[in-house]
Amino acid sequence: MAAASESARRCNGRLVVRDLLLQRHGAPAKTSQPKGAKPEKRQQQPLAERALPWATVTFEGDALDNLAIATFAAGLRDSGLFRHVELKSSQTKKSAEAAFHAFIVECEI
Repeated sequence: MAAASESARRCNGRLVVRDLLLQRHGAPAKTSQPKGAKPEKRQQQPLAERALPWATVTFEGDALDNLAIATFAAGLRDSGLFRHVELKSSQTKKSAEAAFHAFIVECEI
């Protein structure tokens, strides 16, 4: 949430996140061992398993322009929290008041 908030703040009011969806795909990878444990020989994970993300976070929102969307996605990427950040869609929408861009950004953990 903090990374999304900070990334949106960088857009200077030109972007709003409407929805956030977290989808878990499995258990997170273990990165540390208990204290005093002997290091065990790591088994090589099959390539297909390594490619699967632990979870996916999807952000949906509206922006005044594509530059705001790019700034938001770059902020998420620069946060270092996600292993992959991808703009899934950006569509121009028109309302009675103004035109805006509805976007979807997907991030893998």
